Amino acid sequence: MTEENTAIITVSSLMNEQAGTTLCSIKPEPGNKDQAKTLYNAMNNPTYRVKDYINKVITVENVLIEVNDILDEETGEIVKTPRTVLISPDGTSYSATSKGIFTSIKNAYLAFGDAPWPGGIDFEVKQVSVGKGQMLTLEMA
Repeated sequence: MTEENTAIITVSSLMNEQAGTTLCSIKPEPGNKDQAKTLYNAMNNPTYRVKDYINKVITVENVLIEVNDILDEETGEIVKTPRTVLISPDGTSYSATSKGIFTSIKNAYLAFGDAPWPGGIDFEVKQVSVGKGQMLTLEMA
């Protein structure tokens, strides 16, 4: 008898998981090709990059987050980095490999509950200074 893994991965615990772990709020119903298509396109080839929408509002209904191992060019170390894809009600998707966007979504899960958020939540994409660099974040619009 095999034991099934029944651990629930939450947004808060996601970055403790191994690379390749994914959390997604879209759960396509069997035979629902539109939902499957939206999910596939968001995973495979998101429509836009979040950084192209700085100071613009995007509506987020669903979220896809995957843990990736990325080379930190300054230190030469491999670090876990979240790739977050924000999905609007019409299926448009916005991708960012950004701890700031991940943290914003984690906070949205705390404030609004788990996605999906029917009808979406309007966020304005912001770029803020941190240390020597810049970070993307989301502000309620």
